[in-house]
Amino acid sequence: MIIRVKKNKENPYVMMNKHGLENPKLSWKAKGILAYLLSLPDDWQIYESELVKHAKDGRDSLKKGMQELINAGYIYRERIRNEKGQLKGYNYLVYEVPNQSGFSDVGFSNVGESDTTNIYSTNNDNTKETFYVSEKRLHALTGENVFLDFYLKTHEHFLGKKHVRVTDEQEKYINHCIAEIKDTYDIELETWQEEVVNHFENLPKSNNGNILAFLKASHRYFEINPENL
Repeated sequence: MIIRVKKNKENPYVMMNKHGLENPKLSWKAKGILAYLLSLPDDWQIYESELVKHAKDGRDSLKKGMQELINAGYIYRERIRNEKGQLKGYNYLVYEVPNQSGFSDVGFSNVGESDTTNIYSTNNDNTKETFYVSEKRLHALTGENVFLDFYLKTHEHFLGKKHVRVTDEQEKYINHCIAEIKDTYDIELETWQEEVVNHFENLPKSNNGNILAFLKASHRYFEINPENL
């Protein structure tokens, strides 16, 4: 038995298409997020930082649910960049019925790969084969650094070769820069991934994809102070 309340101004209700709620390919998490988004006014500006305040799941859970809806076509997410080309935020369009079978604004579909980034998982063995550093420093450099792991695998994906060897001093600089980007400026992994992909998609033929050059020019991709890197 389902107990309902009277629908009136004192008891607000939402009228929505049942397509998403009845879609067996969506998780309950994604269905809940979709229902909440469809309950908002049509001209509502959507921010993930605001959405996370309205449930106890946390940011990571919200992001997974949102990405599921993006992949299924219920949400279209468009990057917003400032006049310098830096990622500033997103515009969201939410559909009651998917506008296509599924898409994402992050991935490598244009080069024949999946529209997901699942191939970029943290794997020390793969990283060891990709990044040429001394054996004793390998774990310290790449152990839990998914930011670095993603860059190196994206480098190999687009350029078809592994990253060049780095010196001890360059290794320290890489560690410092990534720590600043992650911790001081609170750049999330998803934002890092999008900017790395954007970097390689627009890489001149004269550029060998060296992570040192990317980090030194990172203020072009993120709103950060280059003097701190």
